[in-house]
Amino acid sequence: MINWRTTTLSDLETLQKYALSNKFFANNYGAVNSVLYEKKFRSQIAVENGWLFEKFYDGQEVCFDFPHSLTGESENIKSALLLLADDAKNAALPENNKLIFENILREEKDILLNHFP
Repeated sequence: MINWRTTTLSDLETLQKYALSNKFFANNYGAVNSVLYEKKFRSQIAVENGWLFEKFYDGQEVCFDFPHSLTGESENIKSALLLLADDAKNAALPENNKLIFENILREEKDILLNHFP
């Protein structure tokens, strides 16, 4: 299972490293935004196997950001997505254990659909 924890100011350095190595640029991947989102969306992060995972709540629905690697690579993204899917299944998320991704870019959506049509 993924070790989720509440995002705090002490995570800024780690979040910034992932944001700068990320080949996708969007304001929701900024380190400060990840900390600020915790207040409104109860966001949480986890760093597992070199991947940064973020989840948040949209009402009662659990949603996820696209995982990012510290090295900026995307070759092993399927392993990261499978880890996330396994965690969601074991956590008994609402909505029949669906993985719901929000705030993702078109390129990230294409990657998801490529691995999980």
